[in-house]
Amino acid sequence: MEFHLYPSPEELTLIKNKIMEPVDQYKSSIFTLGLLLLHLALAEACDDLYNRLTIEMRVEILNERIRELREKYSQPFSSALS
Repeated sequence: MEFHLYPSPEELTLIKNKIMEPVDQYKSSIFTLGLLLLHLALAEACDDLYNRLTIEMRVEILNERIRELREKYSQPFSSALS
């Protein structure tokens, strides 16, 4: 199984539970693309969106980044990214 630089919540669940099942690679790739676009748009890495100890996503930080994106860019652009 291959995991992305920015794994999706589904991938994190599998990693945490040590389950080697396939995930929907299309959905996981779209999630990763979204985080890469967020990374580029804010010029800020998304590594801190992950709690590496508990193998969970920090949703509150993700929501804060989306708010930053909406403040920085026009509504049509930020809506397309979020």
